[in-house]
Amino acid sequence: MMSFPIPGLGRFREDGTIAWTPSGVLPDVTKMPLPAYDLWEGNYSKGALAVQSISGKSVDAAERTTGSLFTARGCPYGCFFCADARTKLREESLEQIEAEVKALAEMGVTALRVWDDTITIKEKRCKEMADIFHYHGMLWRGWSRVNLMNPGLFRYLEKRGCTEMGFGV
Repeated sequence: MMSFPIPGLGRFREDGTIAWTPSGVLPDVTKMPLPAYDLWEGNYSKGALAVQSISGKSVDAAERTTGSLFTARGCPYGCFFCADARTKLREESLEQIEAEVKALAEMGVTALRVWDDTITIKEKRCKEMADIFHYHGMLWRGWSRVNLMNPGLFRYLEKRGCTEMGFGV
């Protein structure tokens, strides 16, 4: 039988079941360096935050340069469609987030796609991140879960530049 030393790799056995190699140790995101955004050769796209709600409210950010950002990895929930289901939540520090947003702003980015699985999982942290984004003039979008829906938090986020919140279903 062949050995598959790649951490987290799955393969089908002859009987149709899946064999997984053990996952490696996940890095401590608070010790990771700032991403090398300046090495992105494709530049940043425009128009990624032009949205319209069912109530008719619209945001046209077609001329804004959009960058992407992860502030956390993992999610404790068990959605069957998600690759991060039931994984340890590992969050960057607010200082790291501030440095990343500042670096993107200095490169002309004025809109963000925040790719965290559940940006609203911790309300206080979410508000603090929204304050950072707002301070740097960013419009932004994020992802969450329906069971974490909080109208008061969403009003706060809207005032801090959140144009869209996507939900897994």
